[in-house]
Amino acid sequence: MSEWVYGTVNPFGESREVADHLVEVTNPDDLVFVAGSEPQIYYYAQRKSSTRFIITYPLNSPTPYREQYQRELISDLEKNPPQAIVLSQRSHSGLWYEGSPQIFMDYFMELISKNYGVRGGYVWESDRGYWQEPIDDNLIQTASLLLLTRKND
Repeated sequence: MSEWVYGTVNPFGESREVADHLVEVTNPDDLVFVAGSEPQIYYYAQRKSSTRFIITYPLNSPTPYREQYQRELISDLEKNPPQAIVLSQRSHSGLWYEGSPQIFMDYFMELISKNYGVRGGYVWESDRGYWQEPIDDNLIQTASLLLLTRKND
């Protein structure tokens, strides 16, 4: 139904399947982080966020608080490193917008490159989506949602 209404620009339909894979790689008491604005993944996986920011829109909304929110999120991730991260690569996810401060994105990109590896992702080809694990570099670029897990865990 969501694909009929919204198309595939918002990762609603694939959220449940990605949450199922998140459950497979985490324990019920592990903290996770959804880098995007897909809070339904926390619900489907029955996992808690490592931060109070269960959506990332506030990090980029043009308000006087967005830089404060970005710094707070960084602090939360350092205090409570997530066992796994779901990264939304959709432009509508609210993870980052052109013109937004780069404080969080600079930190986040360094964090995932040093401490996390891509486990799998939800890939779209034409009008068909599916889970791919492992996922090659070519498909990583086109995946709507990626599941990353901590290295050496």
